Amino acid sequence: MNFPILSIITFLPFVASVIMLLMPADRKTEVRGVALATAAIDLLLSGWVYLQYLLNHMTGYQFIEKYTWLDIPSLKLNISLHFGVDGMSAPLVLLTGIVMSQVY
Repeated sequence: MNFPILSIITFLPFVASVIMLLMPADRKTEVRGVALATAAIDLLLSGWVYLQYLLNHMTGYQFIEKYTWLDIPSLKLNISLHFGVDGMSAPLVLLTGIVMSQVY
């Protein structure tokens, strides 16, 4: 799978919070709209991940993403970011989307 769905679920709230922080203080309706849209998108993506894992009877890690951030062999420094969902974390991804939508 090439679509970075787990990265979007993880980093979309951060991007939205920066956007809301940069908006003028008197635009409360627009800030709430950005928060609502972000929560709805996260909930939909989280639900999609959960349903795909559940309905396709997947096992092991799925939706795997790997990003190398820093690799300096001379210092033996290899920093990377890994995402993946297994049977235990799939419901937790859905729970994260539900909790985020309830906070709004």
